[in-house]
Amino acid sequence: MDFALGLRRYSLSEYQPHFPGYPVYLGLARLLWPWLGEEGSALTAVNALLGGMTALPLFLLADRLYGRRVALLSSLLLIFNPLHWLLSERALSDVTGSFFILTALCLFSYAPRPYAGPAAGVALALALGTRPSYFPFLLTGAILEGQILRERSSGRGKWIEAILTVFSFLVVCSLWLLWQRVQLGGEPLLAEGLRFTAGHFQSWGGTAWIEPYPLGRMHALLSALFLHGLGFYGPGASPWRLLPSCGIALGLLCWAWGKDHSSRADRFLLAGIIPYFLWICLAQNLSRPRHVLILVLLMLPGVARGLISLLDRVSSLHGRFLSRALLALFLGSSLSLSLDLVRRQQTTPPLALQVLDFLHDSYPGGDSLLYGGEEQRLFEYYRPRLPSKRIRGMSELWSDPLLALMSPQQIFLTMAGEAGGQRMGNGKWEMGNGKLKKDGKSQNSAIQAPPFRVVPIRTFSRDPLLDPSDCCLTLYQLEIGSGKF
Repeated sequence: MDFALGLRRYSLSEYQPHFPGYPVYLGLARLLWPWLGEEGSALTAVNALLGGMTALPLFLLADRLYGRRVALLSSLLLIFNPLHWLLSERALSDVTGSFFILTALCLFSYAPRPYAGPAAGVALALALGTRPSYFPFLLTGAILEGQILRERSSGRGKWIEAILTVFSFLVVCSLWLLWQRVQLGGEPLLAEGLRFTAGHFQSWGGTAWIEPYPLGRMHALLSALFLHGLGFYGPGASPWRLLPSCGIALGLLCWAWGKDHSSRADRFLLAGIIPYFLWICLAQNLSRPRHVLILVLLMLPGVARGLISLLDRVSSLHGRFLSRALLALFLGSSLSLSLDLVRRQQTTPPLALQVLDFLHDSYPGGDSLLYGGEEQRLFEYYRPRLPSKRIRGMSELWSDPLLALMSPQQIFLTMAGEAGGQRMGNGKWEMGNGKLKKDGKSQNSAIQAPPFRVVPIRTFSRDPLLDPSDCCLTLYQLEIGSGKF
C-alpha cells in the first residue's frame, strides 16, 4: 500500500513509501501506470513481468555453472516455486530486486567476455535501487570481479574492464538517486534515513538486536527458508506436500555431499548466498519469508544439480523409466501445490478488507474511528470516508488530537499477527488510576488516560502459508467510561 500511495505522491516522511524509497521499482511502475490506470495493477504488473523473466537469467547462470540439464530443471523449479509465484502477484519489490540480482550474477558468470562486467555493474545498481537491503551483494560483486581479474591474463585490458564495471555501477546509482532527489523535492533524505534506520535496528525492525531469543529467530529463519521458500512440509500443510519436500531435501543432500562437484561453480553460488545470509540473520525481519526469496532462488541450481545426480544413479540402476516417472511425480506435485496456494491467495480477501466489510455490515450507523498498525494504510486507501489513524501503541492513541476532535461513538482497534492475540488476548484491558490493568492485575504503564477497556470482537485469518506475517488480524472495540468518549 505504501508503494501505491508513493505512485500518487512520493514522500518518505509520509511513508509513501518508507525509507529507502525503492526508486527503481516505483520508476518502473510509473511507466506502466498510465496504461493500466490503477496503482496496484501497475506495481503487480512489474513483478509479474520480471518474475516470469527471472527464469532466463537463472537458466543461463545454471547452464554456465552446471550444464544444460541442470539449467532446465532449475528453471522449472523456479516456475513451480510457491514463494516466487505468490510474490510475483503482490505489490512488493522483492521479485523485481531478485531479477536484477540474478541478472548481475549471470553476467558475472560470463566474464571475461567483452562488456559482461560493465553490464553486471548496471544490473547490480538497478538491484540496489529496487531493494537497497540487497547491498551485501556488493561484496559478492567484489569477490567475483576479483576472481575474474586473477583468472585473466596480465595486461591493461582486464583493469580497464574492472574500471568500467565500477563506473557503470556508479553512474546508474547516481541516476536513480537523482530521480529520487527530484521526486522528494525539499524533503531531507539523509535525516529521514537516519531516523528510519535507528527505528529499524532499535525498535520495530525485527533485527537480532531487538529479539532476545536466538532459538526463536533460528526457527523463524528455517521456517522462512524451507517451509515457505522451498515448499517443505510443515504445520497446516497438505500431506501431499511431503512429495516435493522429499525431492528438494534429497536434492540438497546430494548437492552438499556429492563427490563430483565443480568447485568453481559451488564457490560462485556461495559467494552470492553467504553475504546475504549473514545479513538477514542479523538485520532482517525473519517473520516475513519474502526476505529470503533471493536465497531460495540461488539455492535452486544446487538443488537441481543434486536431483540430476540422484536421478542419473536411479536410471543406471533401475532404468530411465523409473527416473523419469519420479521426476514427473516431483514436478507435478510441486506444480499442483503451488497452483493451490495461488488460488487461495486470489480468492481470500486481505485481512484489512475483511475488517472493513465486517464493520460495514455489523456497525452501519454512528460515528466510528478506526486505529491500526501497518494495515491502516489499506483502511485509508479502500475506505477513505472512514476516519482511521495509524498507531504503534496505546500512548499514541491518547495523544491523538483526532480522538478529541471527533468524539466518536465507536472506537475500534486492530492488532496484526499472533503477537496481537497475545497482547490483548481473551481478557479485557482496563485503565484506571493511571495504571494499565488486565483482568484486575496492574501492568507497568506511563499512559495517562480516562478509564477504558479493550474488548475483542472478532479475529480474521488467512492461510499462514500465504504469508505468516499477515495471517491473523484481531478487531477490538475500545470502551471509554459508559462506552462513549
